[in-house]
Amino acid sequence: QAVGGADTYAMSAAVAQAFFASSRIAGFASEATYPDELSGDAHIGGIGGPIILVPATGALPAAVSSYLSGSAVSSGYLYGGTSAVSPAVQSEVAGS
Repeated sequence: QAVGGADTYAMSAAVAQAFFASSRIAGFASEATYPDELSGDAHIGGIGGPIILVPATGALPAAVSSYLSGSAVSSGYLYGGTSAVSPAVQSEVAGS
């Protein structure tokens, strides 16, 4: 199955939808911090969830917001903490 997206955020949401459609858990990491993405992906994949890339600051991309609002995800892990993902982005993820 081919999966694509306009950018890394859309790609992570598309992969999550295609391969983890019923997952109730997800991992979140900044697209700007590769070590957090890599280690987070290994962890969350091991427990059956997708990794969703988010910006370090600013608004959530539409593809990520759309995925979260239509998914079964009800809990998650944030990789990198507030040094990698701002509290405002964390709040937006939690509110989706």
